[in-house]
Amino acid sequence: MMEGFPPASPLAWGKLRLYTSPREAGAAPASRNATDATAAMLSELLDTMLSPLLCHEANGDRCPLPPSPQRELLLHQLTFEANTSFSDHAACAAAAHRGWGRGESCMAGGRCCVCAEAISVPPALAGGDDALRGEAACEAGAPASRCYAASAVRKASLHRAGGGRVWRLASVESVVTRSCHTRVFGHAVQATAPPGCLERCGAQRSNTSSPCWADCFFQAALGAHSRASSAAAGGLSLAQLVAAWEAPFLPVEQGGCAAPAAADLPSSLVFHDGLAGVANYRIPALVLAPLAGGGAALVAFAEARHGGDATAARIAVRSSRDGGRSWSAVVFAAGAEDTPAARAACARRRLACRAANPAAVYDGVRGRVALVYVLRGFGEGEDALGNAMVTSADGGATWSAARDLSAAWGRAAGALPGPGAALQLGRGEHAGRILVPSHGGAYTEDFVSLSDDGGASWRTINQSFGAMDEAALTQLPNGSVLLNMRHLRSPLLGRALAVSHDGGESFGPLRFDAALTSPVCQASIVSFGGVTYFSNPASNVSRTHLSIRRSTDSAATWSSTLLVQAGASPGYSCLAKGELPAAPADSKEGRAAPAAREGGILYESASGISFSRFPLDF
Repeated sequence: MMEGFPPASPLAWGKLRLYTSPREAGAAPASRNATDATAAMLSELLDTMLSPLLCHEANGDRCPLPPSPQRELLLHQLTFEANTSFSDHAACAAAAHRGWGRGESCMAGGRCCVCAEAISVPPALAGGDDALRGEAACEAGAPASRCYAASAVRKASLHRAGGGRVWRLASVESVVTRSCHTRVFGHAVQATAPPGCLERCGAQRSNTSSPCWADCFFQAALGAHSRASSAAAGGLSLAQLVAAWEAPFLPVEQGGCAAPAAADLPSSLVFHDGLAGVANYRIPALVLAPLAGGGAALVAFAEARHGGDATAARIAVRSSRDGGRSWSAVVFAAGAEDTPAARAACARRRLACRAANPAAVYDGVRGRVALVYVLRGFGEGEDALGNAMVTSADGGATWSAARDLSAAWGRAAGALPGPGAALQLGRGEHAGRILVPSHGGAYTEDFVSLSDDGGASWRTINQSFGAMDEAALTQLPNGSVLLNMRHLRSPLLGRALAVSHDGGESFGPLRFDAALTSPVCQASIVSFGGVTYFSNPASNVSRTHLSIRRSTDSAATWSSTLLVQAGASPGYSCLAKGELPAAPADSKEGRAAPAAREGGILYESASGISFSRFPLDF
């Protein structure tokens, strides 16, 4: 969203001019994800929906359509300067050319790169509009910069030049989200767009950055003739749209949207800055571990840091024997602080090096908690040396010596596990198998490594998932294994999914769940009791609205949502797999009070890393 242009009213956009050209701006866009959403929308809709608007400018013979006689429409109050030489993939190629991405070459007949990921992928996998396919197609191995330059020059010739442009970005999706569209603006679009328009969007009907939703939006604004070659336009009047857009910002007593309220959940702060001499904590992981004498322990993990991602040094652990109401002192399961002695030990043996990215699982076959993590040296940056595993047979109080997994993990050696929870299969031919997802770096490649003997031996499956990042696994109630992945297009497409029907040996084609909106962030998913639970920041704009979603049909649909916290946070979370122990006996009554079945979630909050109990049947 453009700084200084609050989206409370479309009237504020009356003199706004949009540019979609990073090359003309001479600088990178502030957010490549938002750039993609805007540029793709303009590229797809320019000729059929925005041309009447552009024709209101003094374009002379450059205007392909006659000016529209109707100016009392929302879109006619805006001024767009849309240079479509920079669609989603062309903008990405520009980024790759500047060294912001990884892509250096194109695939034959494919795009230069998928938006914002700066890698070469087939168009069918990338999805979305492919308007520049003819101009942007490259020979195999051709530099992405050559592909970008060719498409830019050819397309730019169709549009007038202009100087002194400043990079500015606005997103219809952000505006509508701020306008609480499902209660106000969305209803207006629903009532005015062609019958069934939003229904045809299916799972995308609430994704305001999706092409389908944008199509309905423009049809509502411009009327039934928005796709026609004429400039005739009908639909909502300016007054109607202004009223719909401003209504959410009225006081609540006048019909405005109230701020979303988080559920009142029993909570405790597990890790906070300064605890046990650690500057700060991030990256939660959580395991529910049955105890030999009865009951269960919640075992909570976090990276112990002294700053940003590159400073993670140890994996901190706290455990709870009363369902998260109180927590033990901090112990460290793996890793080392940066001291001369630690550097010397690390140089001799990588298992003595730093530890990061916890992925934990309860091994029900052996009655112990297993923690898998990445090993890092003490050099600058995030140099990965391999992977290791430690175990605890006493609910996280003590930990075994580390086992080196690097050689066994093969091409996944040094990849970042999870983070959050690993998975043990509970039924089927491969019951007892442990699976750990990992990613080779930021949006490069995801792997799945597995062990059939509790971690004594490992192998990484042959299949991998390009352009993906942090991932989570669950065995669905129907027995299949679901891989749920973070990726850069998740604000537009939703989370990436792949399903295995052979215990994680292989996975089907990549698909996307638009119902699982995401602002590009880690997520957690677990299944137990015939229900699947998913947690993440439920927004495609920012890391806010940390929510838990519930599915009773093996993640085919999501029937209900519970808001855990509304405010902004780093956004990471981890769900406990299993129902928490019942509340302890009430001191006055001497017996446990009846209570709803509860689950647990460990998550990053404004105060640190917090734990909350939540009703499983929300």
